[in-house]
Amino acid sequence: MTNAELAQSANLLREFKKLYVYKYALSAGIIGLAIVIQKSLWHYIAPAPYIFFYPAVILASLYGDGISAIIMSALAAQYFFVEPYNTLIPEGAGAWLRLLIFVASASLIRFLTRALALATLEARKNFAALEQEKSIREAFVATLTHDLRTPLAAAKMNVEFITKGRIKGDEVIPALLLVLQSIRRLDQMLEDLLNIDKIKVGKGLPIEPTSCNLTKVVKETIYELSPISDGRINDRTQNDIVGNYDCKAIKRVVENLCANAIKYGSKETPITVTLQQEPKDVTLAVHNYGSAISPSEIDLIFEPYKRSMSAETSNQKGWGFGPDSC
Repeated sequence: MTNAELAQSANLLREFKKLYVYKYALSAGIIGLAIVIQKSLWHYIAPAPYIFFYPAVILASLYGDGISAIIMSALAAQYFFVEPYNTLIPEGAGAWLRLLIFVASASLIRFLTRALALATLEARKNFAALEQEKSIREAFVATLTHDLRTPLAAAKMNVEFITKGRIKGDEVIPALLLVLQSIRRLDQMLEDLLNIDKIKVGKGLPIEPTSCNLTKVVKETIYELSPISDGRINDRTQNDIVGNYDCKAIKRVVENLCANAIKYGSKETPITVTLQQEPKDVTLAVHNYGSAISPSEIDLIFEPYKRSMSAETSNQKGWGFGPDSC
């Protein structure tokens, strides 16, 4: 073993010793308290030398050391409350039988107390796990519901352009294809919403990495957002970047960032989307002009239901999910 491992083992041993000293001391204190109470009431309970040692064993089993409490209780009862007093050796078969009955019943009480404590602890853990799973599922539903707005807005905008005659002739078919893509996107999101039972405690929101062409995902998303972006999004992606990613999750990230840039950025300036391959990572950046978030509010963008002051005072409605929903 290395010196660091030896030092760690020595520290663990010291902590272990401290814990046992604490448990033994606590058990001794509990038994001592039982002796004091029983002595003060001995005039009324003289026929029952072990009566206050049973609850003492229960307390010691929960907070101290139950086995040592049973031994100390048996010795204390024999010494102080069983005739002849001031001796640790029972005299006669009756005294031995009473002592054995106490040890057996106290051991059973200790076992049941520990079992009940462990069952209670397990129940609390299960309840906490269910609460955590419930919170994760609620967050998933809320964020997915938030994300439904982007493809819905794109489809709605295209349909309005067609019905109002702003899109005519050869432009109608591409516009309808965009509507179809948005509807398919909505259908996929609703399917994810119905599959909410996939969420498990400790695993967070479901991520399903597969072979994914990030460049294609980004380009498709930019194209699908064109009805609500008025063509202001500049695509600065590099050549195809392929890897194991969750395409649906990446698409939601790009949609959220671009939708926020469209919604809260300057309407007269372009939005630039960059996808760049780094030595070990891939960087996705969405840049827009407009009112910047103040440094004091930067952390709020990753908290659900929080919006910056500029967003609150703007005419744009929002749910306050932002990047947290990604």
